[in-house]
Amino acid sequence: MSGKKMEFDKDTFFKLVEILGPIYLKSEMDREQEAKYVFWSIREREVKLRNRMHDIQPILKNLLFTVDGETWTVERFLKYRRSHPLVFRQKKMESTEFANNFKQAIVDMVTDYYLTKKAYKYDYDKINIVERNYNMWKDNLAAIYYREKYLYENGIDSMFISDQIKTIDKYLNPYIDILQKKYSDVWE
Repeated sequence: MSGKKMEFDKDTFFKLVEILGPIYLKSEMDREQEAKYVFWSIREREVKLRNRMHDIQPILKNLLFTVDGETWTVERFLKYRRSHPLVFRQKKMESTEFANNFKQAIVDMVTDYYLTKKAYKYDYDKINIVERNYNMWKDNLAAIYYREKYLYENGIDSMFISDQIKTIDKYLNPYIDILQKKYSDVWE
């Protein structure tokens, strides 16, 4: 964000820190569980955030920060955060460190927002390798989504790694075999 000036509204920022801190701050055990299965932890964090919306509602229209005079309300920030989750530079932090780490994560997210806008302006999204990487990640995320959907619809909880291996052997490998047989003539 070289050359851009970002200013936070202190009152709104600290209200948001107070509301979101408990969602993002985790115990050591919670972090270990999250490391085992990232997909579920993201979903769980979103559920916790929805449960706190009654606390956020009064400040949704409040100014959170400006970037070169462009206004970002709490509502705009939360909406953009759905497509670009916050990434904290420091994984382990005390509650006293959360506000600073939260601010850095917001700055990083907003930096990505403006870099992405600039990249689209110069048609970087049309470069061969960028398209290939985009499609690879799109396919990967679709596969994860449909795997989780399939498991959920069949009442299977694959939250733990040992359970995942058993689940793959028992449910997904036979399903993949069926799909391979079904589409083998199409691929030849």
